[in-house]
Amino acid sequence: MEALISKFGYLGILLGTFFEGEMTALLGGIFSKFGYLEIKRVILYAFFGTLCGDSSFFMIGRIFGRGFLEKRRFVSGRLETANRIIERHGAVIIFSLRFLSGLRTILLLLLGCSTLGLKRFFVVTAVNSGLWSLGVCLAGYLFAHVAFLFFHDLKRYEPLLLSVLVVLVFCLLLLVRSLARRRELGG
Repeated sequence: MEALISKFGYLGILLGTFFEGEMTALLGGIFSKFGYLEIKRVILYAFFGTLCGDSSFFMIGRIFGRGFLEKRRFVSGRLETANRIIERHGAVIIFSLRFLSGLRTILLLLLGCSTLGLKRFFVVTAVNSGLWSLGVCLAGYLFAHVAFLFFHDLKRYEPLLLSVLVVLVFCLLLLVRSLARRRELGG
């Protein structure tokens, strides 16, 4: 397992933080404490993953979202009010996003639909991503020994855990494939 973490750990951190990433960043810090990864690189990859993810979802909202929302009667009348709130409190909203696990992506898409300036968004997101990455990765690093108390027997269970992981990924792929087929067939 150590070899996999050392080989693919940074890529995993980059991809994990692109989407949400709290657990990914914490694990990166923990793995750094135990010597599998370097904490500086973990923080750097978490920063870039977070920054790229936030910027991507914002841009998707910017490019595709406004027209989509304007076609929805229940939302279109509220867009100007939402824009005024975002213009007034945009930095606070962007900063708060990082701590709203599960809602981050949706809120970023909605922010992209607003009139919030790209430069303002990017500056606040860059600072926010940096502070968040530093804080969460270091928290994992500093509290790694607490996690070790729970996982000290992990080496004994590695083959079982890897087998379960492979089966779960396979089942997930089958589920996605089944849903795609169902959608193609119109059901």
